[in-house]
Amino acid sequence: MNKLYSKVTSIELYKILFMVCSLLYILPKGDVVASILLKGMLVWGFLLLVIRFYQKRIIIDNKFFIFFIIFTLLSIIFNFQDGFIRNIKDFLYLILEVVLLTQVDKGDSKNILIFNRILLGFMTFGYTVSLLIFFFRIPQVPGFEKFIMSYTEGRLWGWCGNPNTLATMSLFGLFAAFFNIYLRKENLSVLNKLGYGFIIIEALACLTLSQSRSGFVGFAVLVFGAVFFIGIYKNKHIIGSILLALIIGIASVFMLEVYGWGLRQMPSEKLAISVNSNGYFSIQEDGSDGGEVNPSSSDMGLENREIGSDYSNGRFTIWKGGLSVAKENILFGVGQNALNDEVNQKLPKDYVKQSPKIAANMHNIYLQVLATSGIFAFIFFVLQFVNSFWKRRKEIFNDALKCMFFVLIGCMLIINLFDSNIIGFMNLFIAGMFWIYFGYFTSECADNKKVLFLINSLKIGGAETVLRDIVNHFDFQNYDITVRTLFSEGELLDEFSPFIHYSTVLKKPNPLKKAILWRCVKYLPSVIIQYFIHGQYDYAIAFLEGMPTKIVGSLKNTDCKKYCWIHTDLVHNFESETNYHNREQALKCYQGMENIICVSNDCKDKFLQIYPELKDRTIVVYNCLDIERIRMLSDEVVESPFLDKKSSILLCSVGRLVKEKGFLRMLHVIERLKKENVNLQWLLIGDGNQKDILKEYVKKHGLEENVAFLGYQKNPFAYMKLADYYVCSSFVEGFSLTVVEALIVGVAVISTQCTGPNEILSDNCGILCENSEDGLYDTLKVINKKKKELPREKIEKRIAQFRVETVLDSIYKLIGGQ
Repeated sequence: MNKLYSKVTSIELYKILFMVCSLLYILPKGDVVASILLKGMLVWGFLLLVIRFYQKRIIIDNKFFIFFIIFTLLSIIFNFQDGFIRNIKDFLYLILEVVLLTQVDKGDSKNILIFNRILLGFMTFGYTVSLLIFFFRIPQVPGFEKFIMSYTEGRLWGWCGNPNTLATMSLFGLFAAFFNIYLRKENLSVLNKLGYGFIIIEALACLTLSQSRSGFVGFAVLVFGAVFFIGIYKNKHIIGSILLALIIGIASVFMLEVYGWGLRQMPSEKLAISVNSNGYFSIQEDGSDGGEVNPSSSDMGLENREIGSDYSNGRFTIWKGGLSVAKENILFGVGQNALNDEVNQKLPKDYVKQSPKIAANMHNIYLQVLATSGIFAFIFFVLQFVNSFWKRRKEIFNDALKCMFFVLIGCMLIINLFDSNIIGFMNLFIAGMFWIYFGYFTSECADNKKVLFLINSLKIGGAETVLRDIVNHFDFQNYDITVRTLFSEGELLDEFSPFIHYSTVLKKPNPLKKAILWRCVKYLPSVIIQYFIHGQYDYAIAFLEGMPTKIVGSLKNTDCKKYCWIHTDLVHNFESETNYHNREQALKCYQGMENIICVSNDCKDKFLQIYPELKDRTIVVYNCLDIERIRMLSDEVVESPFLDKKSSILLCSVGRLVKEKGFLRMLHVIERLKKENVNLQWLLIGDGNQKDILKEYVKKHGLEENVAFLGYQKNPFAYMKLADYYVCSSFVEGFSLTVVEALIVGVAVISTQCTGPNEILSDNCGILCENSEDGLYDTLKVINKKKKELPREKIEKRIAQFRVETVLDSIYKLIGGQ
């Protein structure tokens, strides 16, 4: 059942069947079957859209796409009196093309290859037929032209069909060939290379020999793109590369035109096809005049060129009429259904009489959008392509194949100055292939893996500091990083690299909003909770237990790999697990993760005491620190608030002023030692909900000369360096970043025995005491008499385990990166 579901919801399989259905138009009288099947494809397509929206797997390349669709829909509503049903039908196909067909499932490489191979085989057949007709002067078979092209422009091309369509389809063949090479570049055999080379030569031959407007434009852009890329790649001189590309491109088109003129002078042989003065082929016997091969007398396209007409083949006349209509209906256009009648009123009567339905196609996609949907739709239609190219400029100019994809897409967009075949039902095959390959282009030219880190806030704390150090050192060439917080608050908000995207759920949090959000996360179903995360990501990482983990665990996007970090001892600090109704719900959430990452071995052991079922996916990755930065900051000169420095031992602690940090019992210890005439002075750095309680205790028990509250300090390391000892008095920890920070600045560490410090300070790298008030009391009393010397060499080796580079290597391997 799961296999059937995966096939039905496969976007790549959908593309294959869509292509096959649209190709049925090439068969004689295949319209009826194709029409029925395509209606079924339309229904299936919208079901796919609903499923992928539910799974949050719809990727919109940029917001301009959305605005283009919105203003197109507004145009239909505004023009509801003029063929509303027909316009809605066209709009549904537009959604199908622009939204669904541009989606890419990178994991479904098998169906991607099948799609490209089928298309490439079909193209190769068409190229071969076209070239055989040309080079061997194959005589026409009665009715053959109808099989080649059927009745509507743009269904299938052939040398005896429409030359502009042949040129356009040549570009798709090139894209399919290069994309196959791109997908298989690691294991291409010599035979594969020869085969693709032959197809590329055939496609280029059809493009150039078509002697059509599309052929000229496409050839010129290809030459321009190739020369421009070579110039950029070789010497990075952009202006020089553009000038050289323009010169060679113009010269190439001129030579091509001369060659075409020569073709038109060639004598034809008996029963052969030749090029007539109008640029079309004729069937000709000895001494006969020959009749034009015009496979369609249909009025659906510009297939007849009158002798003496301009090279635009009547397009200028249509464009003038279309512009007049667009000016008069500039905001929302006239709608597709009314376009033909509106433009006909602006055309010469004889012209309309000869081709009464020709104005339904503006033969310029940009003018088509402007006249049918208005100025706003037109602007966003253009901007969506500009934005897509601009966002990928680095990838385009650093990879030859990606640059070729860009050039081929650019060719199609420029060719559509003379055609309207990348949007619309009547050119469904060409339009469908364009958007499919545009989707491949935007997907493959944006290889950066999108990584989301979700955390409660950016208040100063161990997990938050580690997050800052990790993402600021990430490889931005290969990863697109987003940090999202539940609450927009914290001292670290401004300490992230400008290359990192930041977003939040609550911009102006307060206790009431936080309480509401907490209840939403706890009680709402996962299908709703997942929407606290915006956007599409390859990897979603909950960087803290509790709400972030539950939200990431709720994501339904099967293409997104999920991870969560555990920074605490869950046995003794189970508060974060209260976000779940019960253990079973928490277990289900953790089972949806690729890995559960604990920050120490003790942390991992405690986690597995609660969830032994998750042993196989639970691993350890140490927290990282920017060692050089910490040591540099520790050299800053600061003054101790205590005047008496010589007759006492100076202690320092850094952290949130909360119960689990054990700061209140530390005050008890200092009070007890003071009564025994042991003079200790303690610098307490940080802020939190116990601040007032602690200050009140100091005041009440006369400890003002022994304890100094420094609050939040942007640079706590300089104060750490002043101290004789750093003290971690915590009841529970996951890692204790500040313990490592103290070792980095060269201060001896005293810590209670708990998860994290037990591992960090093992092998005599620090002083561990019993996790109790008496344990702290006994240790501080002893060190007051004799300061303990610690092994610096061993400590330096221990510190090296927590370097940013070391930890990032582990993360890259974890998420399938470097």
